[in-house]
Amino acid sequence: MLRLIPLAALLAACAAPDPQADASASAPASVAAAATPEEAARRWFAAVSQKIVAQRYDPRDPADPLVGPLGAARAIVHFSVDAVGRIRAPEVRESSGQPKLDAAAAIMVMAAQPLPPPPPQLLKDGLVPMAVPVQFAARQRQTAPALMGPK
Repeated sequence: MLRLIPLAALLAACAAPDPQADASASAPASVAAAATPEEAARRWFAAVSQKIVAQRYDPRDPADPLVGPLGAARAIVHFSVDAVGRIRAPEVRESSGQPKLDAAAAIMVMAAQPLPPPPPQLLKDGLVPMAVPVQFAARQRQTAPALMGPK
């Protein structure tokens, strides 16, 4: 079964890197120490979300006059996680309509490696299939400052 994990923080503006990215670099010890399998799965999904969110960025340059639309966009990246937390076969299956944003979404997922190892009960044939929605917020196009010169 494919699991679609919520990434509420990723649905917010994706332009700036998370200043606390180093704090999410390793898996929380609480994932392994969960009381129930359901709690372990919930904590693992939260840790995965946090690692992916820490890699967020928006490749669109609002000052570039050739940049495509700066409206909100979403890409969905499908991938699997193996027993040691490596990402396998990432693929953008639902395009944002902008190749630059689709590539950024895939890069964000790959850059989050290694993920914490998943709880054993989530593994099916040694993998956990996942789908991550990556939302890019609408941005304002910046206008170039007017050049002033002699009249």
